[in-house]
Amino acid sequence: TRMLKKEGSGNMMLLEGNPLGRRCVLVDDVIITGSTMVKSAQLLRELGATSLWSYCTHGQFTAEAWKPFSTGLFERVLVTDSCPIMAETLEKIGAPFEIMSLAPLIGPLFDEEAFLAAHHAQMRSVGHNASRQIRSRM
Repeated sequence: TRMLKKEGSGNMMLLEGNPLGRRCVLVDDVIITGSTMVKSAQLLRELGATSLWSYCTHGQFTAEAWKPFSTGLFERVLVTDSCPIMAETLEKIGAPFEIMSLAPLIGPLFDEEAFLAAHHAQMRSVGHNASRQIRSRM
């Protein structure tokens, strides 16, 4: 299902798909006020969606923008812990909010040994390509 927010009006419009009798998952990179996500969910519910889930990477939720998400409109609201203070607040609120840790995904990037090994491998690859280019010019 694809949706479109009409600029200026704040109204949502269904572009394609049929939510009737289906679980719909709304995905966004960041939720600040949540108005777009909530309006989308309301439209999908009106069109017959049986269950609504929401996922966002950065749940900022200004002021108390999380409240419309806890009215029963959403079955689950999945948010990462990229905004740790808000993630902690949402975790205390509980359902429908679920916090997903980014640590398993980005933690290995900060492992010094793995970082150095990857860097070393990249440097060997760059060196190999450079020597191949020099040889091809001869």
